[in-house]
Amino acid sequence: MKHPVLVLLLVALASSAAAQPEANLTLNTGAFTLKDYWQTRKVAERNVRLFAGVEAYIQGIADGLSIASAVAALESRAPALCVPKGLTLNAENYKDMIDDQVRERLNAGHPFKDTDPIGIPLFLALVKAFPCTSAPPDKK
Repeated sequence: MKHPVLVLLLVALASSAAAQPEANLTLNTGAFTLKDYWQTRKVAERNVRLFAGVEAYIQGIADGLSIASAVAALESRAPALCVPKGLTLNAENYKDMIDDQVRERLNAGHPFKDTDPIGIPLFLALVKAFPCTSAPPDKK
């Protein structure tokens, strides 16, 4: 199975959406999109469990981006982002970063598409918030 976490999230979302007909979520098998995110946020007030799955998905994306940057540094390549050691971010922080990035792009006249994966604004927000200022270490 290619994306077991995504499958579990989709099952959780589908079962919650079935219990909440007003949710009417449109999910695809490729990625959780901005449209999915906004639709889920609308029903989150009535279905906290549904949004907990989305928060776990967002946390997973952030963890993957951090791991990719750590691996790049280990391989003497420039990492995409450099979160300061000891700084702990959570799903709430990431949701705020996504919302701010979407709003910023909209105000600049370059909005994201509804079909864009939620990881794109998160990645751009993290890179903007935590740019790497030094070159990667030389490989010995």
